Amino acid sequence: MSESAVDRVVDRESFAAYADALRVELEAGAEWENSTLERFLDALAAFARDATLPDPPTWRTLAELLRAGAYYE
Repeated sequence: MSESAVDRVVDRESFAAYADALRVELEAGAEWENSTLERFLDALAAFARDATLPDPPTWRTLAELLRAGAYYE
């Protein structure tokens, strides 16, 4: 899923749609860097520590965290 999909997350509904799309992508065999739950959560936590994120987070920030869980190294 492209980074531009993250840019379209602006509210609860678009965040839920983004999360659904990530699941569909994974089920379709996408080549995620972190395809196990353990690796996904490790990457998400690492990104949360390393990135400059707004406080409080936005719906888009939450989508960025999910994308990071899938692809952050």
